[in-house]
Amino acid sequence: MSVADVLEKLKTCVDSRVQLTFRDGEVLTADLNFVLEKDNLIVFDLVRSNRPDKYERSDERPGISAAISDVTECERVTGLRVQ
Repeated sequence: MSVADVLEKLKTCVDSRVQLTFRDGEVLTADLNFVLEKDNLIVFDLVRSNRPDKYERSDERPGISAAISDVTECERVTGLRVQ
């Protein structure tokens, strides 16, 4: 997907559970909270990642930000978003 396509898909997935693939090969499942187009950022609650060592362990799901331009794929995950 182009960056423009990813951005449009991200905008439609706010407040949804998504699977994101990043340029570095990380694939994660997250609850997407915000798309900050002007700042090239997304903010999400991490559910799971294929690189869990990258994140601090906690009983609460960590809120994470990432650059929109680093996202190569975005797909809505069916099922309920956990609050």
